[in-house]
Amino acid sequence: DAATIFDDLELPVLVEILNYKKDGTRFRNAVMIAPIFDAAGEVEYFLGSQVEIAGHQEQASAARRTDAAARVERLSRRQREILVLMAAGKLNKQIAWELSLSERTVKMHRSAVLKGLDVKTSADAIRVAIEAGF
Repeated sequence: DAATIFDDLELPVLVEILNYKKDGTRFRNAVMIAPIFDAAGEVEYFLGSQVEIAGHQEQASAARRTDAAARVERLSRRQREILVLMAAGKLNKQIAWELSLSERTVKMHRSAVLKGLDVKTSADAIRVAIEAGF
């Protein structure tokens, strides 16, 4: 059952699904589910994000992966480290501890990651990281 599957989820997952609009028109969605851990390292909740995929599936998927990789490559080394830990579901406090930084510094880098990836939310940043292969 789904609850059991999610109980064992420790890394973000990205899948593409086929959907149908009210009028019967087919479209594809990319759906991402990522665990978010509490201070003790236990899964506290899951973050979900969904985006419609335009155009031919294989070409669109390849284009998204290429675009995501290019956007991640533009980030500084530290910003990529922060992004990888965000995608692993780590909270600011956990990232700060792991990288020996202050929480305030992590928040600053996290903001720069969102700006550098040209996204508005952490969920979108995590989706880009997954698409880029992180």
